[in-house]
Parts: sequence; C-alpha cells; structure tokens
Amino acid sequence: MPQFKDEHVLIIAPGSQTTLAQLGLPESFTPARLRISTRMFPAQKKGEWEPLKVREKKVPKTSSVETVPAEKDDGEDTAMGGVNGNGRESEVKSNGMEEEILYEEDPTTEEGAVFPLKNGRVTNWSCFYALLSHVYNTLSPPFHTPIIVIAQAAWTEQDHETLTQFFFEKFKTPAFCLMDSALAVCYAYGIATATVVDVGYGKCDVSAVNDFLVNDVGRGIALEGCGGEGMTERLFDLLSSKGFTMDMCEQLKKSSICEILPPGSEFPHGADGSAEVTNPAAAASTGATGSGPSQRGSISAQGELPRGPVPDTDVGDEDQDREAQDGDDDGVVDVASIVASGKTSEFLARKEKEKQEKAAKKAAQDLANLPKARLPNSKREKATLHYDAHRDAAAATEEHEEVDGVIRKGKEVGTERFRAADGGILDQIADSVHRAVLAVPELSRRSELWDNLVVIGNGSKVRGFKDALISTLHTKYLISPSSATIFTSELPSNFSTPLATGANTPMPQPQPQQAGGTLGHPSHATGSGVNPLLLAATTASNPTLAPPGQQTPQAQQHLQAQLYHNLQQQQQQQQHSSSHGSQTPTSIKVAKMPEYFSEWKEVGVEEAAFLGAQVAAKVIFIVDQGLNALKLRDASFSAIEVNYTVFKKQTIDGQVPQGLLAVPFVLHSQPTAAYEKNSDVLAHMAQTARRRYGEIMHDVEDLINDHILHQKHGTQGRSKLKHLIPTVGIFFTPLLLEEAFQYQDRRRRISSRRFVAPSFNDIRLILNTAQIMSLVRSGPLELVTFDGDVTLYDDGASLSNENPVIERIVTLLSQGTKIGIVTAAGYKDASKYYGRLYGLLEAMKSAAQSGSLKDPTLIVMGGESNFLFTFDATSPYLLKYVPRKEWIVQEMRNWNEDNITALLDVAEGALRECIANLDLKAEVLRKERAVGIVPKSTVKGEGLSEGIVEKFTREQLEETVLVTQQVVEMSEAGKVLPFCAFNGKQAAFAKTQSPSPIPISDPSQKSYDSNFQSQASSSRPPTSTDLYFLWQGGNDIFVDIGDKSWGVLACQRYLGGISGSKTLHIGDQFLSAGANDFKARLACTTAWIANPVETVQLLDEVQFHGNCLAADVGPGAL
Repeated sequence: MPQFKDEHVLIIAPGSQTTLAQLGLPESFTPARLRISTRMFPAQKKGEWEPLKVREKKVPKTSSVETVPAEKDDGEDTAMGGVNGNGRESEVKSNGMEEEILYEEDPTTEEGAVFPLKNGRVTNWSCFYALLSHVYNTLSPPFHTPIIVIAQAAWTEQDHETLTQFFFEKFKTPAFCLMDSALAVCYAYGIATATVVDVGYGKCDVSAVNDFLVNDVGRGIALEGCGGEGMTERLFDLLSSKGFTMDMCEQLKKSSICEILPPGSEFPHGADGSAEVTNPAAAASTGATGSGPSQRGSISAQGELPRGPVPDTDVGDEDQDREAQDGDDDGVVDVASIVASGKTSEFLARKEKEKQEKAAKKAAQDLANLPKARLPNSKREKATLHYDAHRDAAAATEEHEEVDGVIRKGKEVGTERFRAADGGILDQIADSVHRAVLAVPELSRRSELWDNLVVIGNGSKVRGFKDALISTLHTKYLISPSSATIFTSELPSNFSTPLATGANTPMPQPQPQQAGGTLGHPSHATGSGVNPLLLAATTASNPTLAPPGQQTPQAQQHLQAQLYHNLQQQQQQQQHSSSHGSQTPTSIKVAKMPEYFSEWKEVGVEEAAFLGAQVAAKVIFIVDQGLNALKLRDASFSAIEVNYTVFKKQTIDGQVPQGLLAVPFVLHSQPTAAYEKNSDVLAHMAQTARRRYGEIMHDVEDLINDHILHQKHGTQGRSKLKHLIPTVGIFFTPLLLEEAFQYQDRRRRISSRRFVAPSFNDIRLILNTAQIMSLVRSGPLELVTFDGDVTLYDDGASLSNENPVIERIVTLLSQGTKIGIVTAAGYKDASKYYGRLYGLLEAMKSAAQSGSLKDPTLIVMGGESNFLFTFDATSPYLLKYVPRKEWIVQEMRNWNEDNITALLDVAEGALRECIANLDLKAEVLRKERAVGIVPKSTVKGEGLSEGIVEKFTREQLEETVLVTQQVVEMSEAGKVLPFCAFNGKQAAFAKTQSPSPIPISDPSQKSYDSNFQSQASSSRPPTSTDLYFLWQGGNDIFVDIGDKSWGVLACQRYLGGISGSKTLHIGDQFLSAGANDFKARLACTTAWIANPVETVQLLDEVQFHGNCLAADVGPGAL
C-alpha cells in the first residue's frame, strides 16, 4: 500500500453546533480551515438532505432570465433535492401573466434545520450521514485519503462500529481512525496524564486520561445543563422579565460585561461605575484611583499607555510657573516699615497662611475638574449591553444605525450578568472532576491528574469561567499541606530536634496506665493527652515542671528517645501511605498548552481537540503509516468480529489460507492503477492474482489430503499439516479449495481488489463452498442439522411462515435428505418448540397432506443433547416426544445420575453466589438436566424469553459465566466429569483432559469416520465435553448436560447410523473449542454462517452444485 501524504489526511471533528474539518496537515498545525454548522435541511425527496435552506419565489417572466433576489418574507419556503442555488424556472399561469419560479439558497437561516447531534449523542443517523458526506464533498479529498474522526465521549461502541462501517463503505477510505476527544486534547498538550473538562454547547464531559488511556469508569459523560446553552438559559430566566430574548442573552453571555465571579464573591451594590480619586496624578496619567497595585482597576491602568494630561490641566515651563507665582503677591511689600514696627514674625505667619489657603483652594478646584476613573466590571452594579438585532416591526419605527439589516441597540444590565453559572453548574462539574480522578485505579497518578487539569470547549469562553471553576475545586477539595514545624523552633538546645514528619505534631500511641507512672510509660503523657513534644520542650529546660518520677536527666533522656522512636514510626507510616496516593489533593493546577503552536495563541485553547487530532494523524498515518493505530484508536468489535478473530488464531481455517494469500496480494496488487487510464494493468493484475491465489489453495488442499491419508493409517501425528498446526483436528471429506476459490472469486471478485486483501470472511465462504462441493460429489447428503438462533432465524425470534429458509428445507426433505435441529433450548413440552418452529412444521404438514412430501424426517434435539422430538403430523403440536432410552447412545448411558446432580448443585451454588455478589435481580431456574438464572420479571413458566423488560449487562453475564465455570471446574464433580463452559455469543472456555481428539480403546480397530459407528472400537467424541454445557442466551445463563457433539451424534445414530461424511451441520457459533457449534465438528462436517440470510444462500449453493453434478458440468458453466 502506498504511503500516506500530509496533504491527503482528512480530519473531522463533529460538534453539537459546529463541525470542524480540514484536508491536509500543514507544516505548522493550524486551527480548522473549515467550520460549518452541524445541521441539515430536509430535501423535497424524503430521506435526502440539503446543507442550506432553499426558498422559492415567483416572479413575472421576462424575455431573458434574470436572477431576482428573494426576500425571506415573500413566497413559500421549500426544500429541493439537488438545487445548487443558481436558479431554476418553470412557467405557470397567474392572473393572466406568465410567471417563473426561482430557487435561492439562504445561508443564514436555521428555519427548519435538523441538528443530528444533541449533547454529543447522535439523534438522527440519516442526517448525520448526510452531514459527513457534505463535509467530505466540500473538501473533495483524493481517493487515497486516510480519515481521522474525533469521537464524542457519549458515543457508544455500537456508534463506533456504525461510523466505521459507514466510512469504509461510503468513502472507501484505506485507513480510518476514531479518536476520543479527551485523548486528542492530551496529544495537543503533550501530556500523557490529565483531567480534561470539555464544556460544550449543551453538556460537559469530564474525562481522566491515564498514560494516554481514557478511564471509562467514573467518567462524567454529557452532564446536561452544564454547557454554554445552560448558562444562556440561566441568564434568560433572570432577564426575561426585563425584555431580554434568548438571542440577547446569548450575546450577553459572549460579551465582556458578562462575568462569572469566584464562589463567595459579593455582587456590587450602589456602585455607579466611578471611584473616589485619592491620587490626582495617578488618575490623570493612568486612570488609577489611587496609589498601589490594587488601585489599577481601569483598562488604561492595567498596562496600556499613560493617558497624559486631561483637558483643563495646567502645563508649562518652570519660568512661566515662577512668573505666575510671583504674580500672586498683592502690591509691593515695605520691608523697612515692617522691620521698624517690630511685628515681622506676625507678618510672615499671616502671609504663609494666605499662601496655604490659596494652594488648597486651587488643588480642590483641580481635583474637581479631573474625570472620574472607571471601576472594573466586577465592581460595577450596572453596565450597558450593546447587541445586534434583526429588523422587526418595532425596530423599524426607531432610529438606529443599521448595517445589512442588522441594527445596534443598547440595554442596561444589572448584577444578573454575574449569575450565568448559578444553579450549581460549577459544583456539578467540580463533583464530576472529583469522581473521575478518584475512579482511576492507580492511586499514585491521582496527584498528577489534579496537577494537569485542562479546561476546553467553547462553553468555557465565558469570562471568568475557568477561574471560578478552579476556585470551586480549591474550596471543595483542596487541603493545605502540613508544615511539620509546630513547636520545633521552641525546643531547647539540649533536646535534639526530631526529623520532619510531614504532618501535624505527632501524638504517641496510647499506653497502658501504670500506678504512679514509670520511666517507660509516663502517667502524665498517657493520661492527660498533653502533646508529648511540647511537654518535653518545657520540662527539658525546667526539670521542676516534669511529672513525678521524671525529674532526673535519665528520665528526660528516656522520654526523648521514646518520643523520637514514635516520631520515626509515624514518619514511616506516612511515607508508606503517601506512596499509594491520596484521596484529597494538596494542589490543583491548570495545564498549559505548548507555546510553539503560534497559530493557536490568538484563537485560544478551547478547540485543542482538533490540534491533538492533527498531532495524532501525523503519528498514525505519516510517521508510523498506521502500524501503531491499534495503540491509539478507540476500537470496538462486534460479536461476529470477535468470533472471527479468536477462530483465526486457533484453527487452520484462518491461519493458513488467509496468511498465505496476503503474500501475493502485497506482491501483485496494483493500487496505483486507480490513477492510470490503461485498463490492461488492472486486467493483468487480476489474472496474476487469480493464478497465485489458486496455486496457494491447491497447495493447502494437498496438505489436507495428506493429513486425511495419515488419518486412515492412524499416523495423523506425522502429517505435515499436523506439524504446521498442532491443534488441527480430523477431516471427514477432502476440501476442494482451489475449485471453491474459483467459484467464490467469480462472485466476490477477490483477485480484482487492489486495496482490500483477502479477508477472513472470504476464507470462511471458500471453506463452506469447498465442503459443500465435496459432500455433493461424494454421494447423497443424508442429514443436515441446524442451529436455531442466528442460523434459522434472528436471535430471539422464531421460524415464521414467511421465512425463506422454509422453502429450501422442504426441498431438501423432498429429495430424501433428513433434517435435524439441534438447539440449546431445553423443554420436555412440544408446545415450546412449536412456538419457535411453527412455520416449518405447518409447511411440512401441508406438504405431507398434499402428497408432495412422503414420510418427511425432521427431528429436534433440545437442551444440546437431552430431549428428542420427531415430526408427527397427527400430534397437536406436530412434534412427538421420544423417550431418552430410545435414542440415547451407549456412551451417554454411562453418565452417573449422582454425579450429574452433584454437578448441577455446584453450578446452582455458584450462580446464587454471583446473584448475591453482583446484586443481580435474578432467580435460579432448575430443570431436569439444566440449571440457570433468569431476570425475575421474565420467569413465566419455562419460557425464558417471554416478557423480557430489562437485561443484564454484558459484564454481569460474562462475570457470572467465568465464576460458574471456575467453581464447577474445581469441584469434585467437575474433576470426575469433564466439561465445556460456554458464554453465548461472547466468549467460550473449554477444559480438555485428553490430547487425542478421538480416544480409541482398541488401537487395532481404528475408525476415523465421524459417526463413530464401529462399536468394537468404542470410538466417541472427545471426553472434554462429556457432561455439561454452560450457555448464555442473551439475557440468561444456563448449565446444560452435554453439548452439540453428543446431540448430532445421537441424531445420526437414531436415524440409522448416518456417517459424518454424509452429515452437514450449519451454525453460527464456531468461536473456539468451547462453543456449541464448534463441538459439532467432532461428529460431522460443518458450515459456518453469520446470519439467517447466509443460511439461505448456503442451501441455494447446495442445490446449485447438485444441479452441476447432475448436468455433469463445472460450476462455471452454469
């Protein structure tokens, strides 16, 4: 696969209101280049969407078509699919005049818009898909484009799967990554551990990220009412009575006069916006009301240039000032007469007093002429909001400045502007932060989480929001670190100072009180509760203050040693406890984004997730070329995908063929041919790949044939395939892999693919085809058995009359093939099975009555291998119960009923323990050959699927299965009776006691046929699954006796000893050695399907290859 390029990477970050996107990674990561509103408009055709509102306007038709701007108030609003805004006309008759209809797009309106995301959750998938397609088409990326999408915290695993499928199928992207928004923020900040608070439009997400792993436990997801919309609604509640609208409150929230004050702050009262000036010089130059840093409240006083002299301020040079001062003298002073009068001192005092009075008067006048300094916003009781309003009827009559239909208005706002976060928004977010940090299991990381707090999101742009949140966290959760210096400075010089303990002054542990006191246990220290450190400090310098019996120096030294020993013990205990973390932080700090992203300094950190997505995309797609994507992605797999993954690791089906086919795909695929015009390149590529794939399939087919040959001689351990795959089992028929590949290649075009290598799904279908070809060509197919749920019908459903599989089964019956249904549902009542299979049973009854079916054979094996019913057209429920003694195989007769009862008792005890420990609202249901638990509200007789209202969580189901499996395995009954534990469609566990898949009692008589008919050899399915089977069917868990290998074997022998090479079992559960359908491989050939649709296709394929055999032609001829 070609390497990805920076300019080809596509990043999409959907938000509730705005979606960010960008094509290409710039050299220096920048904010998103594309910002579009997260909304779409319904188109004229149902199910289609338009990015803009389309309006219709009728205008008189002119000789030449001219585009006439459409007024929003005129005409009808409509939505047209595919309209591009260039105008389209149609002729109509109106009042005798010809008119035409023009369509225009309105890029500003949101009338009729649908927002697919609400509080981070996808509420309209069709609209969301249309939005993503609109973003993709707008940026128009090239074909070889990797895509990374920022995932909301509220998206579930199912949402992740749905989006992944959409991007791969819709845009054919070669690489796709879903990245959690909190993880993306950590990549932006360059920190591995952080607490991310994302304040959005309608919600707030709080996530704890530990070493680049998002901790899902305790995560605050979509805290409603804690986003920007909640603040706007709070302002509207406070100001609606004063004529404020939601739009005005939204503008108020974004303005500079709206501010969130720290908790405990008092709102200003009676402040008119001005302050008393105590320093005229400072007020004139900087606007400060006085001297000192606390007086610089105005904007000009907070770092801007000095304001300079104000109007009416006296300025001039020193000479002019001196002349003005000289001019203040009234007349000429006769010095000689003053001296001669002898009153010189009185005269001078009088003149000095006059000067002082004149100077004070002038200063007061200058002070009165100075402008009053403005108070900061938080000190002003009222402020004026200047907002934009669209023209309406009221505004049309007023005189306002108008620009493009928008008018500017002003409205006075009181202290309500400080209360946007009222109603507990800050407290709710703070509590969620505390819970998220405490939920991190690694206690040593919690302090780092408190010190790396990141607050992002456009909802946090409100002035003072971040500071108020930090202040709230400090008030509620922060504790001051202890100093451990109390009294140590007062210790006398003859008393050695103990080491710092990091805690308050320590207290010794209480000791037993002894009469009169002793040296080792002073009665004063233990009885009074006086601080021993303070006692030692005072009595060391004044021995007379010591308690009786402790006045001697030896007693002082002993007390000093005892106290020092106690202090050391407490210090060690504190160090040990502090190493494991703390429940309460001693510091809370806000992380700082790196400064080398210069483009982000101006826009702020609120959209840091998009920056982190660029960093991650560089690492995933460019540096590592997708090799480390598994480390970064927020992956989620469906049950079928998990099923395939585990199966690939354990069997030949996935290990050998898929791995071998990957080599020619890499060598011969031509992905660059997508850009070339020469079609011969693609044809040659497909031809070469088809030849190489066929050769590999032929080689694997030879390996299987060699293994079958060794099987016949009892030396299968020496086969080459056994050496390659030690876990390989037995083969009942050859597998025509090369011919099956050619058949599937014509259907699926495997060799023509350039970007998608042969998948496990391809291999699975090839193996199914190879098995069917072999069965059809080796003779008649005598028996076909089916699983129930997910094979014949959807999980929890029934085989209704309209199910297409019924027609295929009836066709097999008419050809003489016997049908068996082997299901985990265990009932003795035929009516229960009739409720599941009534469509097939009624169809067989009608066919039998009409004569088209003669003696059809249908058997139902319930409880895996415990209850047998046969088709009977005369029975009330068309099924007849067959007593166990008539069909049970010889090996099953040896099962000890006491051991079975003991095993079920142990299983029941384990289930009850899980009910108590997990607080499950469940009841234990004990049957003849099974025991299980079901929700209390669902227990109605023996029906396990009736009335299900609520379900157990997957974690509860899996924990119960694991615990039960472990308990039974360790019990005495479990040791005597080998078992297989099965957990529905999620996981499986097996216990194997014998390494040989086919235990043979007499080596001289070897039978490797799957029906194990040689009674002399006593061959049977492996002992690893003899007696019980644990299964979980969606909302319940049961332990059944036996498994499907015994069920299929019993069906074969009841029907006369049908060989495994003439039997085909079709099912969906081939997860591992513990799954029920997997066990059927020990008794016959199998086909693995994924859903009921594939079952129908498989049965059609059986008929197709049968027709090819009858016509003596190859599959390609038909």
